[in-house]
Amino acid sequence: MGSLAKYKNERLVITPVDAQRVLLFFFHRLPPGLDDNDRRFAQALILAAAEATAEIGILERLWRSASSPTAKPMGILKDVAKSVLKYLGRPRKLIDAIDAPNYTMVVNSIAYGYSGAWQARIQTDDSSLLM
Repeated sequence: MGSLAKYKNERLVITPVDAQRVLLFFFHRLPPGLDDNDRRFAQALILAAAEATAEIGILERLWRSASSPTAKPMGILKDVAKSVLKYLGRPRKLIDAIDAPNYTMVVNSIAYGYSGAWQARIQTDDSSLLM
């Protein structure tokens, strides 16, 4: 996986609750407590997913024929991602990309790529391993 964007505190817009939702969606497991490094990681994950989705929009038709995303968890993730993208002033095409069916495929790919870092974070309780 490529490197994730790094956010300073003034650019960290994802709430602790939304970060928890995003991290649960990506990895299905949380450490005992989340800190700002975890929030940065969650924000970077959803933005990376939006950017990757915009780049591979050509696969949308193939994805539609292969899978259908679950509505509720994906809806929450999409809302969080759109809010963060709007706040950071990202291009409209990235915000629109979140509604593409292949967003779920991209999210799964990113989750797989960073699952080792997330497992290390949970096992050591050291959030500095994420960024």
